[in-house]
Amino acid sequence: MPKRYVRLEVIDEETGKRESKRMPAWRYVLQQRFRWIWRGLTILGLAGLVISVWFWPRYLQIQRERNLLLQDVQKALTLKQEILKLRKTREQLLKLLEMPIDTLPEEVIEVTPASSFGRKLDRYTPQEWPTQGILSRRFHRYHPGIDIAAPEGTPVVAPADGVVKEVGRTPRYGIYVVIQHTPDLETLYGHLQKAVVIEGWRVQKGDLIGFVGNTGKSKGPHLHYEVRKNGIPVDPLSYLPHNQGE
Repeated sequence: MPKRYVRLEVIDEETGKRESKRMPAWRYVLQQRFRWIWRGLTILGLAGLVISVWFWPRYLQIQRERNLLLQDVQKALTLKQEILKLRKTREQLLKLLEMPIDTLPEEVIEVTPASSFGRKLDRYTPQEWPTQGILSRRFHRYHPGIDIAAPEGTPVVAPADGVVKEVGRTPRYGIYVVIQHTPDLETLYGHLQKAVVIEGWRVQKGDLIGFVGNTGKSKGPHLHYEVRKNGIPVDPLSYLPHNQGE
């Protein structure tokens, strides 16, 4: 039969007297296990404290490095967006460079018509003719602009200050440019032979933006010129002097 009691000898340290005691076996076993558990927990606690004190500076350093890394990632994403914009600009510039410089008309600097004498002009209102030529078609219900017939390569200039809003090509307008002059006023130049501006460029009145061509749905070289107010085409002749091309 298993022992139900355990005999213990207790020695008094002062007198050296021995004393025998009986203790239930289950209680003795429980005390021993509790003692070992307590010692283990104490050792683990001390070890955890030592580890915490030892690695806490390293933990703070890792947190700082993590924050710096997140900042670098954000900067990298911003830089990526800038690179994409620069890549688009580069592609547009490469298209412009396809035309040799020596083929540019010499009369580019003499394009702006001297027709503004005696008129009050607003630098952001397109009150000048964008090119030299002959007015071949007027504005009407089914034609949202005017056509100015001119030889291919005739310079086209900005009739007022503004920002290049669009540069592209469509089956209808061919190579075209859109300039935003004011929040509610913009102009379009269609059937160009070549555009020499890119989106986002700021232009001033008289700046070269392209050359008369025959691209898109066109029966001959001419410039299709539109004025849009609040997105609705209006008659460009209401802004222009009537001594040009007539």
